[in-house]
Amino acid sequence: MAHIFVKNSLNTSKAAKVDINFPIFVTTNSDGDPIWVLETATTYPSASGTDILPAYINKATAFDNLDEAVAETVSEIASQIDWLPLVEDDEPPYITEVRPIGENVSIASNIYIDMQEDAPSAGINLSDVEVILNNGSTDFDITDECIIAGNPFSYNIHWETPWRFTRHYRED
Repeated sequence: MAHIFVKNSLNTSKAAKVDINFPIFVTTNSDGDPIWVLETATTYPSASGTDILPAYINKATAFDNLDEAVAETVSEIASQIDWLPLVEDDEPPYITEVRPIGENVSIASNIYIDMQEDAPSAGINLSDVEVILNNGSTDFDITDECIIAGNPFSYNIHWETPWRFTRHYRED
């Protein structure tokens, strides 16, 4: 059995213990491969004071996405917990790095932006993020063209210009 302690980033004074176990007898499928049943449970009460029911994951043999499956069931259990009182998240996220920077940046330049938000916070709400490119006279909303990777507290935003202009002059 493994134990995970879960905290809400807006209430760092509470921690709920979640247990991960393989409590069910292992059987085999028609190919003879074992089938595992993974149980995720907590003794922490729900927001209404009742018991939180365990969450089960039924998987065959190799857990290719075990981390994702566990994260999903832990999230399901954590969403039922009363995390009050929550800390007010009144600080906006901040930019830690932007490349390129300065004037006279080449039109062929890709754009890289690193954005973070520190705990306690609700995390960065990507639906509120806009990436605006200004060519000196006009603003272009390029948000939908950006590749965004990371987690709710740290995102990397990357944009590659769709046009690359190159001029060749013929010398006579």
